[in-house]
Amino acid sequence: MITVTQEARRCILHVKEEAGFPEGMALRLDTAGANREGGGSRVAMYVDAPRQGDQHVEDWDETLLYVSSMVCAAYDGCTLDLVETPEGAGFSLGPPEAGRDARS
Repeated sequence: MITVTQEARRCILHVKEEAGFPEGMALRLDTAGANREGGGSRVAMYVDAPRQGDQHVEDWDETLLYVSSMVCAAYDGCTLDLVETPEGAGFSLGPPEAGRDARS
């Protein structure tokens, strides 16, 4: 299971409210093809409908995020957090013991 911090939940809720997603849609955390070095997949976040095997992240009975089963398996025990960078706000995904700075 992936843990989503309160800061990340608030940001996802804000994005969902601002964008006005259609009914049943939410942000999705999933793999997005090969990375630049040609090996493996990277994780991406985009708007999508739920799929079988997804982990649902909810807040007050509202689905905020669908996490694919592949990402759940690869990042089991990790934390999704909101981080501030020079380019603006973003999300980080990594082991909780690494701390926010190490995950960004």
